[in-house]
Amino acid sequence: MDGALQGKTAIVTGSTSGIGRAIAGAFAAAGASVVVHGTNRERAEAAVSRIRSGGAAAEICLGDVADEDFAARLVECAVRAFGGVDIMVTNAGMLGLEPFLTLKHETWRRFLDVHLSGAFYCGQAAARRMVEQKRGGRIINMSSVASAFAFHGFTSYATVKAAVLSLTRVQAVELAEHKITANALVPGPVWNEAMDVLWGPERLAERCKTIPLGRLATGDEVAQAALFLASPAADYITGQTLVIDGGASAAGLYAHEVYKRQSANPTP
Repeated sequence: MDGALQGKTAIVTGSTSGIGRAIAGAFAAAGASVVVHGTNRERAEAAVSRIRSGGAAAEICLGDVADEDFAARLVECAVRAFGGVDIMVTNAGMLGLEPFLTLKHETWRRFLDVHLSGAFYCGQAAARRMVEQKRGGRIINMSSVASAFAFHGFTSYATVKAAVLSLTRVQAVELAEHKITANALVPGPVWNEAMDVLWGPERLAERCKTIPLGRLATGDEVAQAALFLASPAADYITGQTLVIDGGASAAGLYAHEVYKRQSANPTP
């Protein structure tokens, strides 16, 4: 993929850490100029410094993707710095577990605002600019395997991630005439510092037993999938979901754990 994005400009929301930072780095390494987005200036400056040290161009734009006006400013940041926008990755998000019966309204509302409205606002702002440019473009939305499976405490997260897949399909159909593709990445659990805090080492080890490949994904592996969808190799791919979960969904996700429990308590 060396040089695959040469001359392109990419915006990656939520790119100051984790998957987003890995995607921004992969795009820069492939030749793209990158707008790094986040809400923490210190982390944003560190991400941009890393990209620039590799010889690529990068700019910072800080703000809340749940704000429609900010989404427009984010695109304008790319236009001012690099002359346009060719790739929009809507990766900004948040984590949190709350049971359905006690889920707070403000938590529900914030998940909708950041994950779903954020993807809509940023995708729309980028697509409008792409249409004006008349050279096509790419929209890549971040979903999750939680969009298809039920997990305790994941009411907000699973709901918005499923909605992102529907948004992606509509974008693909409506924007095809403008040569703009829209696809979604659907990762399983990806290792980062937050996973250790959210799950804990023991539960993470158990989770890995439900994955045929026996481990969590890395941010770099998800980034390579994003790079493929942004590259010319994916010119004819749109409206699709690319699952990156080590085979967990193919195996039924918790099949191993169910088998283990049944083996421990065999039916007479």
